[in-house]
Amino acid sequence: IDLFVVVLFTFFLLLPFYVGGSNDEEGLWVSILSTKLVLSSWHDLASPFWTNQLGFGMPLPFSHDFTLHPLSMLFLLDNLYIAVSLLYTVHFLIGAFSIYLLCKQFSIDRAVSLVCVLTFLFSSASIDYVHGNFWPTPLISWTISPLILLIYIKILNTKDSKHLFIMSILLGYIGGFWISNSALGTTIIMIFGLLFFTIFCIKNAISKYKYLFLSLVIVLLISANKIYYVFTEMQRFDSALEHFGNSYAFVIDGSKHDRIWSLVFKPFFYISIKEFISTVQIHG
Repeated sequence: IDLFVVVLFTFFLLLPFYVGGSNDEEGLWVSILSTKLVLSSWHDLASPFWTNQLGFGMPLPFSHDFTLHPLSMLFLLDNLYIAVSLLYTVHFLIGAFSIYLLCKQFSIDRAVSLVCVLTFLFSSASIDYVHGNFWPTPLISWTISPLILLIYIKILNTKDSKHLFIMSILLGYIGGFWISNSALGTTIIMIFGLLFFTIFCIKNAISKYKYLFLSLVIVLLISANKIYYVFTEMQRFDSALEHFGNSYAFVIDGSKHDRIWSLVFKPFFYISIKEFISTVQIHG
């Protein structure tokens, strides 16, 4: 019956999305379109690094994409509604069941576990990604993070070496998938949370350092291209971002592009609250 309740909660969250979609189109013309063009190139045995279908041509992928996602082939369908609906359904089911299993891992009461699932599904982040902003890549960051935490905790609590080896490979694969298919800035914030959690179980983490190192190596091998792509793009467009910052009362330090804070928060540092308020008063 718990399985049925979790599925029911998930479909109740997504029902308006199934019926009316999203009132935002940002992700459709960015990550969704980029994914479809790359996959179409593969399907047509053409170069997946360039498209002539937009303007005078542009490199691919031109944004975060889902080409390494297990459901990516769905984006070859002419009806993207089916692909996006299935993507959202699968990911929220993963997130919901991961929260439920996390609660069971901590021996939380069944009724409280279901309340935790309900809280996750109807939190501000979930509501925003479904009914506010159409951001599929941050949604992947959000819904996979409970699964990452669940596997991580199982590694910390497991003593059997064979089981540890399998779990560490699984964590590495899912972690690499997590980074490769999500918005890297959002995922990094989730990773900070994971590191903060580690502080409180540091002894267990140190005792399993070989297995965690194996997971890290697998993550980096799978996601290396994505990380390199994002960092090089941030370096290439420092001058454009700096111009944007100067125009809208945001400050950007172009010489600090190699810092992880620049990657996550650029260009969202206010120069000062006084200048921000004056800008709002002038420009509305």
